[in-house]
Amino acid sequence: MKKKNLVILVILILLLTVLSACGREAENKMQKSSIKDTADQIASTEEFGDESTIVMTESQETTGKNGENPVSSSETNEKVLPPAEESGMIHKDGAIENASELYQIFDNALFIGDSRTEGLSLYSGITNADFFCAKSLTIDRIVNGEAVKVGGNKISIYELLEGKEYTSVYISLGLNELGWVHIEDFVNAYKTLIGAVRESQPDAVVYVQSLIPVTEEKSAKGGIVTNEQIYWYNTHIVEIAEETGVNYLNADAPLINENGALLPDATTDGVHFKSDYCRIWAEKIAELSQQ
Repeated sequence: MKKKNLVILVILILLLTVLSACGREAENKMQKSSIKDTADQIASTEEFGDESTIVMTESQETTGKNGENPVSSSETNEKVLPPAEESGMIHKDGAIENASELYQIFDNALFIGDSRTEGLSLYSGITNADFFCAKSLTIDRIVNGEAVKVGGNKISIYELLEGKEYTSVYISLGLNELGWVHIEDFVNAYKTLIGAVRESQPDAVVYVQSLIPVTEEKSAKGGIVTNEQIYWYNTHIVEIAEETGVNYLNADAPLINENGALLPDATTDGVHFKSDYCRIWAEKIAELSQQ
């Protein structure tokens, strides 16, 4: 009887040993499979064509003044496109062959803006200007002295304006402020910024840019970002330009359709511009700046 029990015990031990070995082998196979899947995923994100985009990490928009909500990341769906040097400085229709000559107007210029201006800095091919811009940036944060990366260093607009002499300053803000409850806050902050620019750069030509519309599809979804709201803000930007004596610049002509909405082919999310259209936008700004 004892001998029989001993045999059973030995069999059980052997069985447990085999099961344990099988479990470890299965776990190793799963780990190898997971590693391969991750590698494939990384590889797939590195492949994109001239017209495709890579989605950046979406950051949470900062709440505006008095509890207003600026354009949220879910509304604007920030995108990043291949840099201009990767996709070339010549449009498919050859429209920008003389871009370097056209861009001479931007010598010692400063662009102030949000994610659209960030796209301009990355994909337009403008290399002779400074850009004070960031995703989700709003005008109240600028006038309150928030630091933004310029040339690798974080600096406020006031420090930037005091540290260099500019020949021209282009301001493009308002997209992230479309949800503000009180338009007066936007107007007052805009005038404060213009005042700061003029105080530090008395000889600079100052341009305030109109807000370029979004696509009809994007606008039809309602919410904060609609072309009706953009038009309303533009009427106030016109008034700001008139009251402060700066130049109002509307460069949307090559970017919009017959209904005044952003061309569907110009964008991937209805709001931000593809790399080719960032360059078209830059061309139009340069053209209007010479008039």
